[in-house]
Amino acid sequence: MLFARQSGENRGAYAKANLKRFAAELGLDQAKFGACLDSDKYLAKVRAETKAGQDQGVTGTPTFFINGQRLVGAQPYEQFAQVINVFLKQK
Repeated sequence: MLFARQSGENRGAYAKANLKRFAAELGLDQAKFGACLDSDKYLAKVRAETKAGQDQGVTGTPTFFINGQRLVGAQPYEQFAQVINVFLKQK
């Protein structure tokens, strides 16, 4: 549901109010979800992971790294196999 309805984090899609609404629509325990979200318990971790991705050139999801080779977007199996096979042949 999050991906189907996302309009982009830079346009407020991941604002706390929206996340709480999504949680309610999914039938999650709203009190527990809200308390967790409002506590900012994981905020530092999320920011660190976001920065790590940005430092590696990640600009969107999904992004995959295979032995340092970046694949961006939903790729077919064949694309992954091609990249993996190149690295396997180098061994």
